[in-house]
Formats: sequence, structure tokens, C-alpha cells
Amino acid sequence: QRHEFANRMHVAAGLIDADRVREARTFLGELVERGPVVFPVVGLDLLGDPFLHSFLGAKGVEAGERGVALRIADDTQLLGTVREAEDVATVLGNLIDNAVAAAVAGERRPRWVEVAVLDDGDALVFTVSDSGSGLGGSDPWAPPSREQDAAGDVHGHGIGLPLSTEIARRSGGDLWVIDPGGPDSGAVFAARIGGAIDRARHDEKENT
Repeated sequence: QRHEFANRMHVAAGLIDADRVREARTFLGELVERGPVVFPVVGLDLLGDPFLHSFLGAKGVEAGERGVALRIADDTQLLGTVREAEDVATVLGNLIDNAVAAAVAGERRPRWVEVAVLDDGDALVFTVSDSGSGLGGSDPWAPPSREQDAAGDVHGHGIGLPLSTEIARRSGGDLWVIDPGGPDSGAVFAARIGGAIDRARHDEKENT
């Protein structure tokens, strides 16, 4: 089943790389409707966008193989569809990968990563939290903030954070730390990507 899913994701990635985003969205939408892949992500049904559904499902499979449960926060709400799939995949994917690494490195059980997804006009906003030790512990996160230049002050940690920060800021958004975490909780990061949501498609569906 994982092999079949991997093949499908390669097809979708190829379409996106070739700038055939509309075809990729149609392909992913068909996969969501017919499956049979069951993703190990609690709350995934809160996301109607086919790209995010498939992408976070794939991340859930990867996280599960490392003993980490990926889940979608209850307050997730997305009106519209993702139209900047490559930017979203890079930023959100890097945050999730770092959160999974932090959860694996931490001593808390069970190990988990939680993603909340919201829209703000045409911007996509998401937070990523984990069960790790926080930025002051053995957490592999780098701590970019609104006061620090994340792209230039990563000290060799936080895989992909300089690129993710650059992408977010290029769109008029940002990437920052909500909570550095500590003895009782892991870190919480957030990112905003401007122009990443197409609200028109949602409005069209609502009016039909």
C-alpha cells in the first residue's frame, strides 16, 4: 500500500514540477475520493483541500515510521484551496520534518506533532507543535523569531528553516516562534504564506 501511494505522489510531484498545478490538483482530488490509502493522521478529514489532505497524509506516514503520531488540530479551518502548492509544501514540510525530529529526540511519550491550518483572506496560516524538549533542550529546531533573521542565524540547525523563512517573507508573510517550549511542552512554530489560498473556488461551490 505504501509503494502504491509513493508512486501516486511521484506522479503528483511530477505534475507540480512541470507547472501543471491544475492537473496535479485534479489528480490528487481523485485520489482523495477513491483512495484506498488510509492515512494515519487523526483529524485529516478537517481538510477538504486535496493537496493538503494528500501532503499531510504522506507526512503522517513518514512520521509514523519514526514512531511519531501526526495529527490535525481541532481548530483547523480552511476555506478555499491551495494554489501555491510548491511553496506550501516546502515551508510546511520543513516545519513538520523538524517537529518530528524534535519529538524523536525528546523524552516525552507519546511522541506527537500537531498541525493547525487556517486561512486569512488569501493567506495560508499554520502552526506546528511537537512533544519535544523545546528550543532550550535537545530540540533540533532553530529559533527564528520576528526579532531575529531566521535565514542568517540558524547555527547549523533547523533543517530548511532559512529557505522556509525566505519563501514566507517573499510572499509578504513570515515564519516565527510562538512558544519556545520548555520542561512541560515542546516548541510551537507558525508560518504565514501570502497569496497561497484561492477563495474563489470555495465561493463558487457555496453558490452552486
